Formats: sequence, structure tokens, C-alpha cells
Amino acid sequence: MRKYIWLVVAAALAVSLSVGVATATAGGGNSANAKLCQKGGWMNLQGSDGTQFANQDECVSYGAHGGTIVPKPTCTAGSDNFFDDAHGSFPTTWLGGTIEGPYASGSGGIFVIAPGNPSAWPVGTHLLWNGRSTAPFRLTFTDAVSSVELEAAPNLAGSLTLKGYDAANAIVDTDTVASAHLTHIETMSVSSSTNNIKYFTMETSDTGGVLFTNIVWACA
Repeated sequence: MRKYIWLVVAAALAVSLSVGVATATAGGGNSANAKLCQKGGWMNLQGSDGTQFANQDECVSYGAHGGTIVPKPTCTAGSDNFFDDAHGSFPTTWLGGTIEGPYASGSGGIFVIAPGNPSAWPVGTHLLWNGRSTAPFRLTFTDAVSSVELEAAPNLAGSLTLKGYDAANAIVDTDTVASAHLTHIETMSVSSSTNNIKYFTMETSDTGGVLFTNIVWACA
């Protein structure tokens, strides 16, 4: 009878020790994550799901709650004027990444300025047109950047809005022109102190849509 009791006690001790080992292992992982985030390290890190950190505490907290912390993708500066895209085409990619749009039904795509077009852009300029729509038109970067600048104009007249978003769909920065016209090119930009602009949208109050080109992006 006593032998049976000792066996039960030994089994209970084994379970207790195994739980203790598991907890210590988890704690070690959190400690490693915390070290990665310290001394400004968080600025070069992100969550494996694309989560961006605003400070060291957010980085540590993300790791402490089971998130996997990885280095941020390498940012590469660049530009695109859609010159390689044919008039009337509907590209789904650009030099910065992908074009989610959406294009308006029955209109939109690449528009090349021809002689006689009432536009401030020179003849031959290639423009990306969202079509006859006031809905936001989205372009996504393969790797997040710190700033975006572009030239835009409504199809006729109306307001213009450029918005930059991070990977978590939070607005990073906004630029708005309250009153714009096709005969005047508006240079618009959004920026951030870190490379966290994952995508941007262009929209207008003009039901004829918005045209834009000469997109330039940079890295922090």
C-alpha cells in the first residue's frame, strides 16, 4: 500500500517539473524577443504578419504574446511613369509592386496624352486612370517605403486625396487638394519617419475619376 502511494507522489512530481520546464522555456523566448527590440532594434523589426511597431514596448509586447518577430524587408527607392504600359491597357502590376485598383467598369486603365487633349501634361505622357469613379484606387508596394510623391489631376475638376497606409491598414499620412482641375498638375506626397507605407490610394470627388503618374518613392 505504501509503495503505491509513493508511486503516485513521484508521478505528481514529474508532472510538476515538466510544467516548470515548459514555463521557463517560454520565458526564455520572451527574453530573447525583448533583447531584439531594445536599443532601437525595434525600428528594423516587424511581426511576421506585417505588423509594424511604433516603439520598443509594442515590439516587446508583440513577442511576449506569441508573435514572431522578423527583420523588416529591404526598402528600395524607385519611380514609375507607366511608359512601358500601352494606351488602353489595364495593368495589375507596376515597378513598385501590384495594382489592386479597382478600375471602374467600362473605363480606366492607361491613358496617353495626345495632341489636343486639354491637359497640363506634355503630349505622350502615360497616366494611370481609375476610370469614371470617385472610389479610392489602390497601389501596393512589394516592400514598404517611407514616402510617396506623384503628379495627379481630376478628369475634369474636383478634390484630390492621397493616403498612405501601413500593413495593418492604418493611415500613415494624407495629402488633400480641395479644388483641382485637369489643366493644372498637382504634386502630392505622403511620408513617414520609418519604412512603413505599404500601400497608397488616390481618389477624387470628380465622377470622371482621377489620373496620375510620375510616382516616386523613397526609403528612410
